[in-house]
Amino acid sequence: MISVSRAVLFPGQGAHDLNMLEAMERAPGFADRYDVVREALGFCPRSRLARGDCEVLRQNAVSSLLTVLASAVAFDRFCKQYGRPDAYAGFSVGQWMALHAAECIDFEQLVRIVKLRADLMDACIAGRPTGMLAVIGVAEDAVRAICDEAARQDQVLTISNVNAPRQYTVAGDEDALDIAESRLRELKPRRLVRLNVAGAWHTPLLGAAAEELERRLAAFELRLPAQPVADNVTGGMLPDEPRELRLRLAEHVAAPVQWQACVKSLIAAGAAELVEVGYGSMLTKFGPFIDRSVAHRAFLDE
Repeated sequence: MISVSRAVLFPGQGAHDLNMLEAMERAPGFADRYDVVREALGFCPRSRLARGDCEVLRQNAVSSLLTVLASAVAFDRFCKQYGRPDAYAGFSVGQWMALHAAECIDFEQLVRIVKLRADLMDACIAGRPTGMLAVIGVAEDAVRAICDEAARQDQVLTISNVNAPRQYTVAGDEDALDIAESRLRELKPRRLVRLNVAGAWHTPLLGAAAEELERRLAAFELRLPAQPVADNVTGGMLPDEPRELRLRLAEHVAAPVQWQACVKSLIAAGAAELVEVGYGSMLTKFGPFIDRSVAHRAFLDE
């Protein structure tokens, strides 16, 4: 039986911006980790960010790797202050950071896998205009009905993230997103925002990436997590059998992120405090909408 008191949450893409590395560039461990990221990318993203190059952050590999870099540096600081938590969850690419924190993979493996994952995802949508749209304040049934209507017109549009009650992300073809945005505005949402990401992540468009990632993960030694890690695909916990773990991690690329269910699973296991560790505080903002009976806080806001 899993027993959890404090859980750490790692963000995914979406929180990134030009200033995301400034607060941690002098932190212990940053320089060495940054060198690993720079080598994987083949160029220096800090130089591009310093010039105000916003477009570099639209590159899937760049935003993914800088997101896990920021989380890894922040997690070092967190552990020095509070010790290791009892469990983890990570949103999208943040789930790989959670596996690193749970001692499943080292940082070099984390960077290699995240870069591979990004490259495979990009290959699936190359030349196909796609995107993602955040929807807040609309009932799930209404969002799904709009997605189903797009499917009947042979367009890809699905709920890709279930973030919290009445807070979703839809993703798919740009033409379908344009129509969906117009339809959703008629429902008077609290917020409707196009996300600054490079493609329609966590949709069936990534099916080939999931299949290839499963094959390529066989080359990596994935230890079983030392602490439980929530599973974005099912909302429960990741399996503790090696082959099943690889299958689930590969499936994750093309499956919706069940974030609301992940948080509920941690709380059901006893978590009284959920701490977001990394750049931004989006997961912390989702928290009270999911369950106000526990503490939700962002470590870097301290």
